[in-house]
Parts: sequence; C-alpha cells; structure tokens
Amino acid sequence: MIDLASTHHHGRPIDTTFDLGDKAIRLLAQARDPFPIEVALAFSDWAHQLRAALDAILYQLAVKDSGQNPPPGESRLQYPLATNRAAFDREARRRLKHLSTVSIAAIERTQPYNIPTKEHGHALWWLHEVARIDRHRLAHEFAWNVRGVQLDLRGLAGAQVDDCDHTLTYVTHKQKTWLATITPPPGAHPQLGSSVAVVTWPEIPRWHSAAVPSYRQYGLTDRMTNVEELIHRMAQYFAERAGS
Repeated sequence: MIDLASTHHHGRPIDTTFDLGDKAIRLLAQARDPFPIEVALAFSDWAHQLRAALDAILYQLAVKDSGQNPPPGESRLQYPLATNRAAFDREARRRLKHLSTVSIAAIERTQPYNIPTKEHGHALWWLHEVARIDRHRLAHEFAWNVRGVQLDLRGLAGAQVDDCDHTLTYVTHKQKTWLATITPPPGAHPQLGSSVAVVTWPEIPRWHSAAVPSYRQYGLTDRMTNVEELIHRMAQYFAERAGS
C-alpha cells in the first residue's frame, strides 16, 4: 500500500507555497494528485481479510464447543465487537448461543468497552469499523498526514512561527491546506533561498482523527501492524483453548 503511494508520487507528494501578506507570510500545502484507487483497494483487502480472521476464530470455537462441523447456527456466527455490555449480551444471544459459557466469557473479555479508552482506542473495534464502512459505503479516502514542518527562512531571523497541529493536519489535492504563519520582526524581509520541508505519511483521516490521542499518535502502518499482532495473539490463545 505504501509502495503504491510512493511510486505514484515519485517521492514528492505535495507542493508548498508562501502566501505573502502585508504583515505575515502563510505557508500552504496541496497534494499534487489524488491517491491512486489501488491504495484504497489494497487497504480494503487488508481490512476484510483481518475482519474475516476474527469470524474464522469464532467458527473454530463453535466447532470445538459443539463437536460438529459445520456447527449449529453457522449462518449467524460473527465475532461480536460491542461498545457496552448490554450490546454484547444482545449479540451473544443472537450469534453465540451454541457456544459454551466459558468461550462466551473469553470473547467478552476481548470487547472494546473493557479498556479505559473504550472503542475509540481499541484496535479490534477500529478494524470492525473501517471494514464496515468500506463494505457498506465507499472506499476510504486517503490524505497526507503532516508529521512535521522544517523551515529555512533566510532573512527572517527572530520571526514568530505559528504552525499547525502536526497530528491532525491532512493535505489533499482538493485545496490548499494551511501549515504555518510566519510573522517577521519589523524591518525583516524574506530572501531568495528560503525553503520548507514537510514530513508526511499516508493516512485515513476518518480513522485517524476520531481515535483517542494515545492511539492517534501512531501512524497508519503502525496501527495496522498492531491490529495484525492482536489478531495473531487471539488466534493463538483460542487455538490453545481448543486444543488444536
């Protein structure tokens, strides 16, 4: 996914411009092109495969508990991910009624509401959410997340720089995005050779901006890796419980 984005943009995904005002200079950025659709499709494949892995874990638990393959109620089996205990209990009555109470209790312990940050800080809930949105609505829209701005402002020593929130600023091809405002001291003027370097990373704003700050601080690929590692650990845990 990252390779697709990097190849498409040839290492120069965004352009920056200085907007010279009477008293201040605004730094603006805009992506050269939209992300290629192949990036969204690659992410879609990732999300659906990982969400399906949760259902595969549940299916094997149902086989183990019932001693039948296919297990009873197989058409209703779906790994539940609930935001509160009442919602989980409703899902358990619909989808888990043929599992043992021990298995249901183990599944309940993995639910997003069991951690302090609740669902917006829980990797499994976000996997479920991004897969659901992609499946029922539109492919996720990618943007360049600004992770840092480095300015080399010649002739502007002592200038005041007010910059953007480097965590929640996204640059797209649709319009120019404000990155910083530079207020020169009296009598100072920019000189030729001033430059800017913007550190960016592909991101899905819908996922990133709604996450809790402690989860949001990680970039997209780090969060994706976290999801993969969590599901791998869950598969190992439930396999040990099933004795296989």
